[in-house]
Amino acid sequence: MIYADHAATAPLEEGVLEAMEPFLKDSFANPSGSYRFSLTCRRAVEDARASIAEGIGCTPQEIYVTSGGSEANSWAVWNAAQACGKSGKSLLTSSTEHHSLLNACAGAEAFGVKTGILPVDNQGTVRLEELEKRLHTGVEMVSVQYANNETGTIQPVKEIAALCRERKVWFHTDAVQAVGHIPVGIENGIALLSASAHKFGGPKGIGFLYASRNVRLHPLVYGGGQERGVRGGTENVAAIVGMAHAFRKALEKREERAERLRGMEQIFREELLCGVPGATFNGNPDKKLPGLVSVTLPGADAERLIYQLDIAGICVSAGAACDQRGEKQPSHVLRAMGISDRDAMATIRVSFGPANQEEDARTVARELLKLVR
Repeated sequence: MIYADHAATAPLEEGVLEAMEPFLKDSFANPSGSYRFSLTCRRAVEDARASIAEGIGCTPQEIYVTSGGSEANSWAVWNAAQACGKSGKSLLTSSTEHHSLLNACAGAEAFGVKTGILPVDNQGTVRLEELEKRLHTGVEMVSVQYANNETGTIQPVKEIAALCRERKVWFHTDAVQAVGHIPVGIENGIALLSASAHKFGGPKGIGFLYASRNVRLHPLVYGGGQERGVRGGTENVAAIVGMAHAFRKALEKREERAERLRGMEQIFREELLCGVPGATFNGNPDKKLPGLVSVTLPGADAERLIYQLDIAGICVSAGAACDQRGEKQPSHVLRAMGISDRDAMATIRVSFGPANQEEDARTVARELLKLVR
């Protein structure tokens, strides 16, 4: 099997399972206990929190553990929605966000919170002039993805953060697809940031929300006072330890991996263009995640191609793996970029990862060419 869908999820980083194992077996105590057996687990959680904080340049007290990126996004939106309810201000996001963010905004709207959608250009980049214009209309929080999960386009986060800081507006970024793969830090005025461990080689079902000490967080999950009283529930110690271990490993290998992934991406593109001159690659070619390719093959049926590639032992996707509505629908991301429904339905996403080799890129492209022909 050639696995080329790392944007959906990544295999565990080396050593992650071994780091988690003690807390799945012998050190199984509840971290909230007051005896020594529990304190071992409590220490492991806080060491992991400190390690993650160091990786993005904040304090451990600004890292809150969640069940993943979707919860972190929901928390950021609902936290801002509560403030909007008192101030009458609105939420602003982009048209190419992950469904977890867009659906959270729709949920906030159902409770009377105003939300606005920022347009993007044909490469999926937020139009800064439009953002600057909209910030004059009483906005509580702006939320824009760091890097898109379907096209890999990296947004001008520094510029967006600067505009928000200038207008005293909170800025949240969904960095789920970016953390561990490209340099991501919070020093430029980001108030809230979401991440998910399974995207950078950690276990599924665990992630974190960075919230600046200047942001007052309201609970999304009520419980017994965990996470400084704002996210209840007994901590998943093993998963938290695994997330921190995977993050450290991803940061250590990030530059070397990015170079290899760009090489594989180039091979894939060249092989494909030789056989399908009409193929078009979506997203910003200069500012994008390494190894992630969104390609439109005019006249093809993406869903059929994915099934046929699966039979050939190759795993790719048509877009976000979280979209399981059951019916064929064009990607909202591609639509927002001005791509027709017909071409959107002829688009697949290939995302290479650390375990892939250059020959994998050639094989995927050549198998795809056979099927398209």
